[in-house]
Amino acid sequence: WPLGTLLLTPEVMRQYNQLLSFLLRVKRAQAELQHAWHETQSGRYGRAMTSTLHKATESGRHMTALWALRAEMAFLVNNLLYYLQCDVLDSQYEALKTVLSDSDSFDTVRRAHTKFLDRVSAECLMKNKLAFQTVNTILKIALKYARRMAQWQEIERGVIEEAQTFKRFKIEETASDEAGSYVGFPITVNGEVTVVTDYNEARELSVYKALKIAPSGDMDPEPEDLIGLPYCIQAPTISQEELAEVRQRFQRNALLLFTVLKTSQHHTTPVLSQLLLRLDYNRFFEQQQSNWHARTTQAGRR
Repeated sequence: WPLGTLLLTPEVMRQYNQLLSFLLRVKRAQAELQHAWHETQSGRYGRAMTSTLHKATESGRHMTALWALRAEMAFLVNNLLYYLQCDVLDSQYEALKTVLSDSDSFDTVRRAHTKFLDRVSAECLMKNKLAFQTVNTILKIALKYARRMAQWQEIERGVIEEAQTFKRFKIEETASDEAGSYVGFPITVNGEVTVVTDYNEARELSVYKALKIAPSGDMDPEPEDLIGLPYCIQAPTISQEELAEVRQRFQRNALLLFTVLKTSQHHTTPVLSQLLLRLDYNRFFEQQQSNWHARTTQAGRR
């Protein structure tokens, strides 16, 4: 008899397809969050942006808030992926191999495989409808946020009016006159990319690395050579209002997931207990639960 007929039935393949699709969604969200980190911190802008964090500017606070939310999402997704791969799949697969190596009949193999698939599906939260839906909602939020975070939009374009050095110059009249409004944002001057590290109301700014200007003829380049060169300043596509909304949605669903897993009838299993311990090692979610119950109780009394 064909193996597919006896062991890999249509129902079994359906469960495997559902399981693989779920694992790929988790891995995809993790990869996109890592890409967003690379683009904004360890990529071509990263080190320069990090150098501006000590400055109390609106733009700097916005960038810090973007990074903080990404870190929250990455913490949950990374722990979830580790749980699925190591605590569930690896351990259950090793248990299955042990049974198969000692089996002497096909019925034993079939029962062991059925038990393996049932346990994997249950411990991957696929049999807990509310938990599974909540996880998928979190993954959608994280995936969309990561992609948006890695995108930039042009907010200012013009030419350089004055130049003191290759790292400090004045941009034209159309620029913002709000001090610090561009700090931490990428700026492109004549095709060369760097990051704004200081900006004042006189439209004078400093950049992270000195601009390189090709010398004309036999003359050495001078800061005055920057005058008239075009510049372009970019900012994150995520506004403060959108950031606040995404943060609220993510934290609400993360707390819901923790609450569902905590109150699940299966929460005493060792593997799920490990996930809960990693997620709530500092009692953050328990404190959030207490705050939520307090707000709910207070609102009910009103």
